[in-house]
Amino acid sequence: MLQSAALVPGAAGFIGSWVVRSLCAAGFVDVRAGVMSTARFMRLDGFPVRLVHCYILDGESLAAAMQGVEIIINCARGHPGSDVILGGTRTLLTSAVEAGVRRMIQMSSIAVYGQATGTVTEDTAPVPPLNKYANDKRAAEVLCQTAAGEHLTIAVLRPSLVYGPFGEEWTARFIKALVAGQLGQLGSAGEGEANLMYAGDLGKFAAFLAAADLPYYSVYNANGSETPNFNEYFDRLNDALGLGTRPPLKGRPFGSGLRRQTRRLGRLVLREQGTRLRKFAAASRSFASLLDWAEDALRPGIHDGALDQYAGHVIYSIERARLIGFVPQTPLQEGIDASALWARSQGIIL
Repeated sequence: MLQSAALVPGAAGFIGSWVVRSLCAAGFVDVRAGVMSTARFMRLDGFPVRLVHCYILDGESLAAAMQGVEIIINCARGHPGSDVILGGTRTLLTSAVEAGVRRMIQMSSIAVYGQATGTVTEDTAPVPPLNKYANDKRAAEVLCQTAAGEHLTIAVLRPSLVYGPFGEEWTARFIKALVAGQLGQLGSAGEGEANLMYAGDLGKFAAFLAAADLPYYSVYNANGSETPNFNEYFDRLNDALGLGTRPPLKGRPFGSGLRRQTRRLGRLVLREQGTRLRKFAAASRSFASLLDWAEDALRPGIHDGALDQYAGHVIYSIERARLIGFVPQTPLQEGIDASALWARSQGIIL
């Protein structure tokens, strides 16, 4: 399989770039980074990859990118309001079958389990409510299961909370909050399990599945080998940044105030009107910049959820991954130190 050409749609993203790196490190000789623009992509500087134009909702670009490809690792995520998850997966599967692709790794999410608690395996039924993202991910998995067979092997990865250099949701936003003194001690509200998966290990898992002996269809949780609680994660990240003692939590910033509700409304507008707004953005560079700023500014923040968002008790089992021979290797402290080093290199902390 290492001689096979591998295409990674969404290679410009956080997870996609780590997958591309891991394929190169594993010895794959023809790695194609599927990106919207083939301009220089600094995250992959120094890696022997070929940048190819690839938009997951455009069958024509997919057909061109897939010429000679035997393996696809789908890391495309898309912007709010897009149809990248469901419609993109459908288009990708159709193009893959037509191109004679032999194997596909689909990035899904633990979001498909909804509000499940306790020890969650790949067979755990979802517990409502599920948001649109989770429902789309589940529906995309069904498409994959239907398409899998003798001519196309498909493995679905369900990553937990992916952190590490270049990561925003579970890395940079916490670092920024710690630097600003906004992430104080949570006490009992931070005693829930932080199911953290280092991005480098997730990339290695994807590369492992690209070459492993697998059934026609399979599903795997992707989680780290250490599961701290959120208090421990925040404390260790804070120490790695050299910020001193975290202050006590003041007031109740997680409440349902006007700011939180306004931000939620903004995200709803982007989700419902995202496709239309992107069409306007395509014709106006200034509007495109404004839309990018709005999406970044409205990204879920530290205080946008309920205070108990870090108190829930759930562990996503990786026993199935262990049974096929994959175990994440990056110790939690090593991943945290790498994240802190990256933050300094980006000027997030001096």
